[in-house]
Amino acid sequence: QANEDNTAARLITARQYHRMGEILRQLARTDDAAREAVDAYRRALEMYRALAAAGDVTDGVVAQVLNDLGRALSRDRRRYDETRECFEAALKTAADNSKLARYERARAHDNLGLMQRGRRGRGSRGAAPGGDPTAIVAHHREALR
Repeated sequence: QANEDNTAARLITARQYHRMGEILRQLARTDDAAREAVDAYRRALEMYRALAAAGDVTDGVVAQVLNDLGRALSRDRRRYDETRECFEAALKTAADNSKLARYERARAHDNLGLMQRGRRGRGSRGAAPGGDPTAIVAHHREALR
């Protein structure tokens, strides 16, 4: 009973951190609000990874938070590498064939394609080198599969 209650409490807390990250990301008008969104997503991710390791949530849920964290990080162009790592981790994490995992893989491919497309021609500090049109198309094609 105590373990079930503890798992339920951790699941509720992880969901609340994830939801808080979503709200803060959508409403972020300042750098502080954007940082708070990233912090909330990171806390949710940490909790969901522990829950997934125990078999209490699917890897699709972890991939969902990774995609959302990547979107929050993408607000700051200097965090290109961190953003890309989140989307690539979402691809690797969502390995099963569940509906949520397939959806999160598609989102990750779409996000990677958008990142590359949005960075074309920008080689400034912290930005990605010019986007490779072949890679952009490949990511979007994968998103449609």
